[in-house]
Amino acid sequence: VPGNTQQRQAFIEIVNGGAEPTVVEIALTQTESRLITRQVELAPYEKLTQIFDATAFESGPVKASVVSTVDRFKADDVAFGYITAKRQVRVGFVSDDIDSKMLTLLDLMPRVVLTSLTNADYQGLESEELQFDILVFDRVSVDRKPVIPSIFFGVNSANWLGASVSSIRSSQLSVERNTAHPILRNISMTDLLIESGVLFAPMVGVEALLTSEDEAILAIAVPGAVKSVLLGFDLDKSNLAFLADFPIFLSNSITWLVDEPPILNATPGTIKLPSDITKVYRIDGVDVPLWFADGNSYFHTRETGLFTGFSSNGPLRVSVSQLDRRFSDINRSNLPIFESSKNFVAPGLNGYSFSFLVGALTLILLMVDWYLYHRRVTQ
Repeated sequence: VPGNTQQRQAFIEIVNGGAEPTVVEIALTQTESRLITRQVELAPYEKLTQIFDATAFESGPVKASVVSTVDRFKADDVAFGYITAKRQVRVGFVSDDIDSKMLTLLDLMPRVVLTSLTNADYQGLESEELQFDILVFDRVSVDRKPVIPSIFFGVNSANWLGASVSSIRSSQLSVERNTAHPILRNISMTDLLIESGVLFAPMVGVEALLTSEDEAILAIAVPGAVKSVLLGFDLDKSNLAFLADFPIFLSNSITWLVDEPPILNATPGTIKLPSDITKVYRIDGVDVPLWFADGNSYFHTRETGLFTGFSSNGPLRVSVSQLDRRFSDINRSNLPIFESSKNFVAPGLNGYSFSFLVGALTLILLMVDWYLYHRRVTQ
């Protein structure tokens, strides 16, 4: 819900495809303990929208279903969804500056549960002890590759990434942003000023977020199963913290690092996926055959359900539901109407009733039989 990330709502639209009023039960299910049901009455051919309070639901699969005693077409009674956003994000903030502006801003973000660590605290933790969804580093040098998604402000080196860096020689940089990347959605960065920092050399498989006029890279995004965002400047050596875009930048970064991409909705049949998808599984873990053509991945299913495609960038959820009104609205199908068989008569006999024609045919057959009988007797 906008303005309250702790509250979630589900919107369900149902349609009565019959000519009679009916009472149905709507069920929204995630687990046995997370179940919401409601009975509604639908007028003939009525379309109705229901809003459910799904605050108790966690990120993961959700099923919406309709139960009716008079429905004979069950294929469109179930729809699948997936909550891709986490309700709470556990953020570990690593910095030796106890007065960092970043710490104050993170603490004010709605769904962030913040834990502050010094660099010594972080270095003393083993990988399995990092109970966080994301790490934010402020002017801290890191020698090991992060095992969880991370944001780095004020990078001095990135040896674990294999990226070459060089010092910024001018503070008068004209910054250009990669508007196609979701981190920079609704962000201008036109007034960004940078006093000092480092520039990143171009790398294969790394996306540039901010560049200068000579195509030098100021900030990069590293995709993959464990994503990272690296900025070659910090808050003290730039005015980033004072820009109105900065909270949006931070929120977009957390969303890109932690949340899954939007769910892909499809109908049963052949389903096209991005080319980097290498495996597809049903919700019960069964492997689905996958083939590749025209730079895309494809799989085929006749059943509805929730599928998960895997790539080097993480999972992609695919909801397959039979929600096409061309198939489900069978009572309003435009089928051809055939006339009754009693109206099919030979040309030229229109205007005579069926009983008259049968009687006339019977009389003719009797006359033919009488003629043939007497002809045989006289011979």
